Amino acid sequence: MFIYTKDNKIMATSEVKEDYSEFGWMVEETGEEIVQIDGLLYRKSEAGELLAEKQREEMRYLRNRYLLDYVDPLITNPLRWSELSEEEKQAVTDYRRYLLDYTSSDRWWAAAPQTFEEWRND
Repeated sequence: MFIYTKDNKIMATSEVKEDYSEFGWMVEETGEEIVQIDGLLYRKSEAGELLAEKQREEMRYLRNRYLLDYVDPLITNPLRWSELSEEEKQAVTDYRRYLLDYTSSDRWWAAAPQTFEEWRND
């Protein structure tokens, strides 16, 4: 496998060696696997941290959506909040704490945060 790089970024890969010097691409032979992330090519050895960061971003986004879509509309709306029983208020408060603490554990991004229903039935 040959990879073609420019400014330390992989621009293309090929099974055969080709001349792309007109584009300013450097060529190197590699036995390393190449992966594609968001349309860009990376050596597999370099992709691990990028994949982990992408996973962290996705899990953080999901956690924030649960807060915005379920918890915040209840807690910030006095009329809706007053309609809840004390047990329901405590459950929402505890779920909010679970979501806020979600990112504090080791490798928190390895598992998605639970929905309120999943958390309550756990």
